[in-house]
Amino acid sequence: MVAKLINHDQVTGGLRLVTGVLNPVVQEHMTRAHGGRWQARFAQRHPRTGMTQESLGDLGYLVWVLTKEETAFRGKLPGRVFQLAHRVREARNLASHDQLNDLDPAAATTALQNMAEFVTLLGSPGTGNEIRQLAGRVKGAAPNTPHVVKPVTAPSRKKGKGRRAAPAPRRAAPVPARPVVQVKIGCGAVAALALIGITVAWVVFGPEEPDPYQGRFKDEKVGARLNGGQVEMSDGYHLELLDEPLKPAEGLYDGQLAFTGGEISAPDGRIVVLTRKEKLGYATCQAATRYVTSAKAAKGLRLCLTTDKGVVAGVAVKSVSRQDAHVFVKLDLAVWKGRK
Repeated sequence: MVAKLINHDQVTGGLRLVTGVLNPVVQEHMTRAHGGRWQARFAQRHPRTGMTQESLGDLGYLVWVLTKEETAFRGKLPGRVFQLAHRVREARNLASHDQLNDLDPAAATTALQNMAEFVTLLGSPGTGNEIRQLAGRVKGAAPNTPHVVKPVTAPSRKKGKGRRAAPAPRRAAPVPARPVVQVKIGCGAVAALALIGITVAWVVFGPEEPDPYQGRFKDEKVGARLNGGQVEMSDGYHLELLDEPLKPAEGLYDGQLAFTGGEISAPDGRIVVLTRKEKLGYATCQAATRYVTSAKAAKGLRLCLTTDKGVVAGVAVKSVSRQDAHVFVKLDLAVWKGRK
């Protein structure tokens, strides 16, 4: 009997709908900014394998273009779009890495909700509603049900207490040996694919960011200051909070703090905007839980950022400036070792 991957199917269907919406948006903005031959120019600026005309139907490629091309999209789409693009890419990876087991219901629902908001902000609320309907079909089945072919044995019937099952059904429908072999092969395939998935994930995403509980920070006490200073960031750049010195790098999906569309955002999604009465310090940042995913950058803004690794940062915006089409923000940061 083949197990149905219900939640996986819903997420895959949502990804197809997202691709149908994002494709024309990317083509329209890129053509307007760079002309009809924009793909060749884009490939020269951002070399990567597999960038052919067929790639326009690939969601990973479309998200890559959306997040790498500043002049075509920055300021023309809501800043939230670029944050959700990261979540959509994560959903795509989630669905493609494990196709033998159904997806966790909570993960599938969250992925579809992010997709629905994403396409709505791109100007397709109808498609957003379709994706929300898919989220409503997510089932709460066990997430690790193997998707393998299992042999089916005929049920035995007892004629009376202590008597063995009637042999007739067994002669009419004997259990062949071949399905048993298929199960063993399937189990081996699961193990092999799991290993491949781990390897692919490491290659794609690389090693994890520095852990404040290992290496040079291992003996630091919770609350100790690990890093800090002033840094100026351009739109479309991110920071690794433990880098010394602090230096922005291009892209939005690495590091722990990013600046895009005039907003400061955190991939971990835990930013707290402080009030005038709150003091910017470790104790305040550790205790505050009014989490948002981003905040509009403005002079005088103070916020706390908490990461999955335990790093806690206090951020104060010193200035926001503009030069031609580019926006810059100057930040004063303090980085502490928090509770993991």
